[in-house]
Amino acid sequence: MNSKESPAESSWDEALREAVSGGAAQAISAPSLFLEEREDAVVEIDDRLGRTEERRSRIRGMSASGAAPEAGLAFRGDPVTDDAALLVLAASGSEPLGARPARNDSESRPEVALPVAGAIKLLEQLVEKSRCLQPTATVRARWVGFRQSIRVARAGRPVVRDLRRGSRIRLEARSGGEKPASAVVESVISPELARVEPLLDRLPREVAARLDERRRTRTLSSGEHVVVFAPGVGGILVHELVGHALEADAVLGRASWLSEVEGEVGPKELTVVDDPRRGRAGWRTDDEGESARPVALLREGRVAAWMHDLTSSRESGQAATGHGRRASYRDPVRPRMGCTWVAAGRHHPSDALEGIHDGIYVRRMEAASTDPRSGRSVFRVTDADRIHRGRLDAALAPHVIMLDAAPALNGIERIGSDLEFDRCIGSCLRGGQPLATSVGAPTFRLGLITAMF
Repeated sequence: MNSKESPAESSWDEALREAVSGGAAQAISAPSLFLEEREDAVVEIDDRLGRTEERRSRIRGMSASGAAPEAGLAFRGDPVTDDAALLVLAASGSEPLGARPARNDSESRPEVALPVAGAIKLLEQLVEKSRCLQPTATVRARWVGFRQSIRVARAGRPVVRDLRRGSRIRLEARSGGEKPASAVVESVISPELARVEPLLDRLPREVAARLDERRRTRTLSSGEHVVVFAPGVGGILVHELVGHALEADAVLGRASWLSEVEGEVGPKELTVVDDPRRGRAGWRTDDEGESARPVALLREGRVAAWMHDLTSSRESGQAATGHGRRASYRDPVRPRMGCTWVAAGRHHPSDALEGIHDGIYVRRMEAASTDPRSGRSVFRVTDADRIHRGRLDAALAPHVIMLDAAPALNGIERIGSDLEFDRCIGSCLRGGQPLATSVGAPTFRLGLITAMF
């Protein structure tokens, strides 16, 4: 036993190993057990309301499943070691999972250990500095943090563990008057809130400066426009158009616009990668115990690979890629994106603006939806500038852009060398399961796409 491992941790590993290899495991094909413990915390400060809100939660649960299609998913919250074998039997359908008497979990369920007090202090400082720069604006600051530890047991293999942690900040300033305006900046930070001093200077200055610029927004006529994506932002585009289309279950189920596509789907300079190990919520091991690895989804404009879980791997005969994830122990595993990005190109960022008489420079998108089967997508742009005669002009009002995947990918050009990550931070919802994801991209531009103001 590892000298740093507690007896309770060791007993869990023993219980999981026994359940997937002992007598209970004979009732199900390739049994698998998943045990998770997760903490979440959110802190919000709104100076308009004059209050600080905290939300904390902690869950622990275990589920069992098997490789056969007829195998079910059996799960239980607040499990004890004896539940491991019972869950395997329940997943096989040979025995129902009976109720368990209520018990006192006060010792096994401590308070959330995330640095909530430190987050409150950090947000208070950000709000105060932002107020000094924009005295008439209202300021809202938000911190989100999580910590998830997992164990996965499969027959004939050691118990695999992983620890995922994430922490991020959102700072928003709003002004009233005849022309209300708002500006948002975000940043991924270390889960321990280490090295935050630079943020205390940078984020308030950025949000204050952008609010000034957005007090004078204008609109363009709705219709077709050339669009340039700021560094980092275009990652949302490939997340929607490429990532969802190359989650293997969508491809195999003919629910992807790329299911039947052969040949080039984009320019030769376009390479799109997904690497679950990096980004704000990365994982080294997925929820089926497979090692995560980077996958080149598009290479030189052609489909190169899919993202797999074990089910799609068996069905396709291709190797698993460590992309099997679930929102919680209650949910089935599906292939999911981790951190999806466009590889850096050779162009200077300013090249993307050249020759554009009237266009849109997208700085921020906060919502997107796509139909992977057709490739039709809608993106809500909350911060952008007009491009006029090759230069950035006035800020634009919020609007939506709509496009079809095939012409959009083929229209990508002038990919810059300025790759950035996590300029727009959010979660991906698929099949009712939310999951923290990351995106990245350099500056690039698209041909004519539809914008609605």
